Amino acid sequence: MLHPFQCLLYCSLSSEFRVLVAAAGPYIHTFDVNKGKYLSTWPSLGNSKFLVKEAEITESQSDDVMVSKVDSVESPRAAKRRKISPAGDISESSFAEIVVENHAVEVPRSLNPPIVKLAATQNGQHVIAVTGEDKCIRVFELARNGVMKEFSERYRPMSIFMRCNHSSITRCMPKRPSAIAITPDDSTILCADKFGDVYALPLKGQTYEVPTTDIPNEKTDGDPISKDNDQSLEHFVPSASSLTVHTKRNRDALRQQQKLIKKKAQKKPMTFEHQMILGHVSLLTDVACASLEIPASKPRNYIISADRDEHIRISRGMPQAHIIEGYCLGHAQFISKLCLLPSHPRLLISGGGDDYLLLWDWPTGQVKQCLGIRDHVSLFKKEQIRAAQSVSGVQSSNSGVTSSMDSFAVSNIHVLEFNSHPNSEDQAIIIVTIEGLPALFIFTFSTDARIRYLETQTIPANVIDMIVLPDRHSILCSLDTIHEPFSTTVIVKNLIESTNPCVVAKHFRLESKSFEPDVNLHKQLVPAIESCAKGHPYAEQKNVAKGRSLKELLYGLESLRKRASDDAHDVNE
Repeated sequence: MLHPFQCLLYCSLSSEFRVLVAAAGPYIHTFDVNKGKYLSTWPSLGNSKFLVKEAEITESQSDDVMVSKVDSVESPRAAKRRKISPAGDISESSFAEIVVENHAVEVPRSLNPPIVKLAATQNGQHVIAVTGEDKCIRVFELARNGVMKEFSERYRPMSIFMRCNHSSITRCMPKRPSAIAITPDDSTILCADKFGDVYALPLKGQTYEVPTTDIPNEKTDGDPISKDNDQSLEHFVPSASSLTVHTKRNRDALRQQQKLIKKKAQKKPMTFEHQMILGHVSLLTDVACASLEIPASKPRNYIISADRDEHIRISRGMPQAHIIEGYCLGHAQFISKLCLLPSHPRLLISGGGDDYLLLWDWPTGQVKQCLGIRDHVSLFKKEQIRAAQSVSGVQSSNSGVTSSMDSFAVSNIHVLEFNSHPNSEDQAIIIVTIEGLPALFIFTFSTDARIRYLETQTIPANVIDMIVLPDRHSILCSLDTIHEPFSTTVIVKNLIESTNPCVVAKHFRLESKSFEPDVNLHKQLVPAIESCAKGHPYAEQKNVAKGRSLKELLYGLESLRKRASDDAHDVNE
């Protein structure tokens, strides 16, 4: 049973060396696209400098990983526990060490949270990965041999003090990141979170220690915490007393409560370089960087951000991101994807929970075209249901999907530009995918700046993610190997014996104006990806409903849709 690849990324380091970066659960794999071979996997034993003997993780210890003392450091304090959420299978050869207060935590590498976002610099030399559960951003250096090395691991000091500082390994954000982008100069990471804020982080930022005395505390009216202030805090007074509690267990619990000190929860400060540059009042769904040529001046950079409240905001680039240039208003539902056309820097395509795409002249905020896609989606579903019924001779199980998919969400928008025939008016191909549908909706972009529908291509399974390989005029799609087509909840029958492919490669032919299977990629690269996926199979998490954790990882756009009660609340406000 293969784990789906939830994130794909294409890095072109040179014309001879192009790398595919694919995330499956907590693992990141790299492949040589030209030679079609597997290169490396992160995390692995080769990526860790501080290794300890393998720990025996029992079922009772699956939520709490025991801490063992470092041999070279003696401490009278008792061993501590560090809670780490399970994330699937536990590999025997993937253990790393995290040092916390002179103790070494033996952590199975597979216990890392799943990767939810991937991005890369324009030169392809650095890859940025986001893990959603721990809200951390990791920066990797992509070596010439395709091996991903965590940037902090290369420059991290060997001292015990720095090993204790977990922020020297990753940069953990205060809220869960929902989108990331890289500025045009490849120097800054833009991180948008679910709270509506956008932070700017240097690609190769420095970490630092924040003394406890520098952390403001609400109880002391913003003054730093000190021992005197800490001792002056009031003791907690429980509502129960010795007169109302009689059993031995309750009396013991009461004595423990009487020893508690009323302390305010303290926020952990971010111990790395960062700057909050702009903010929305709603959850951010996507962010992009754009640049426009200004006559007799330097190019001006912009930050385009979209949120759950149907807004697309145009802000100036750093360091003037607080200046709002305008808005693109035209959506009635949440916006999930933004796509800029490289050869037309003023044009932007947006899609989300609406049944249409919008083409914008984003500097002026004007809608150039509204392209309906509901008819194409409905026709595709009807044809697939009709085909299934004709084969089986009975009512297809997919027919029940129609009513539950009256609303749909755009999950991917990509542009494939090409040098068309001199007599052709087409300049680019736009590929759109819908969450929970096994299809590619293909459109053309013409010289008159209009988008026209071309065709719908059926895919063996639901499309999760997609990348464009511009130098090959090809696309690569990652597929859902766990759920039935047209569904985000129904698990495939005989899941263990399922042979559904995890990736599909398509090549666009200019002569026929159609996508066809990419023979070269299916000959070498696709088998290498399938073989790698078999080496890291999907495993259900303990204490989690079957398929639930994976559904939350692969499908989450419909959760952005507002309910009727939410809309009524917005109107009242």
